[in-house]
Amino acid sequence: MPASEDKSDDGPLSTPDFGDAIDSVTFGQILEMDEDENDRDFSQSIVFGFFEQAEETFESMDYVL
Repeated sequence: MPASEDKSDDGPLSTPDFGDAIDSVTFGQILEMDEDENDRDFSQSIVFGFFEQAEETFESMDYVL
């Protein structure tokens, strides 16, 4: 079954297909951590934190190069 059709306890988890850019299974698991599907504050903070960390890493790499 495709990752975008994985099922949780609440029914099917619908996530967009991002191709190879994002692991949809992992992304779905992050979304499942939210208490409310309509309020994604918890998963949003995880994803935004990841992007901030990635940006800092790339800036550090640029500095070293």
